[in-house]
Amino acid sequence: MTDEVAAPEGVAGDTQPDDRSDTVEAAGGDDAAATETTLRALQAYLSLQGRSFSLGALRDLGDPAEAKFTPRSAVEALRQVGYKASFGTLRVWRMRASHLPLIAFTKSGEAVLVEHVEGERGYRVTQFEGQGQVSNASRSELSELLDGHVILAAQDPVKDVSSSSWFWGSFSQSKWLYFQVIVAAALTNFLGLST
Repeated sequence: MTDEVAAPEGVAGDTQPDDRSDTVEAAGGDDAAATETTLRALQAYLSLQGRSFSLGALRDLGDPAEAKFTPRSAVEALRQVGYKASFGTLRVWRMRASHLPLIAFTKSGEAVLVEHVEGERGYRVTQFEGQGQVSNASRSELSELLDGHVILAAQDPVKDVSSSSWFWGSFSQSKWLYFQVIVAAALTNFLGLST
């Protein structure tokens, strides 16, 4: 039941696919709180990218087969809105500025949004329990807070092309199919002329 999602471009090989997306919520014991924080972290991540979605819309974009909104559902929602996304493990000391912003999970199973900030305390952490708290954290403080599970996402260039033009977008997504049809038509015409 591994969700083997290709890592977003530029971060290939940095995360290992993880089949424990259900256990991230179970670590804290409160599935409703974990679901809520995952949805709110996803909403905040998308708003940083200039996109606005309600919590209900994000829940509908996730995996409909799952009763609760898991990290796998968040990856599916990101795919639906035009991102390449993956869920896996990434140690804090391996995080680079190119990975950020990202959605990470605390040791209690809650989702947080991690952003890069210049300076000594290099990370801005937004926690979504209750009213939500924004704080700056050093790498060591972040390492104590997080359990190593993250959701990485990057804009999918194929989805960008397809959303800008209905013709060129569908052509670029199906170019292999069009190539096969053209070759089959040429072969059929050649065989028809030779008989």
